[in-house]
Amino acid sequence: MRYTIGRCYIPELLHKRGWTQRRLADVSGVSEKTISHYTTGERKHMTIDVAVSLADALGVSPRDLFEFIPVKQRLG
Repeated sequence: MRYTIGRCYIPELLHKRGWTQRRLADVSGVSEKTISHYTTGERKHMTIDVAVSLADALGVSPRDLFEFIPVKQRLG
């Protein structure tokens, strides 16, 4: 199955922990500017290194960072 990337869940994950983007940047080693680009939707495609760093810092799976929407495939 193929997927397209939907909404970024980082804002909700930060809210649940009472963290700011700055705190996530400090803990993950990913720049605050880069985190902001994902949370605002300016960027959607994340490298695996960034995804693992953010997910580890937040205590979640990299898959939990974004909504994944199944793409309907056309039949033959």
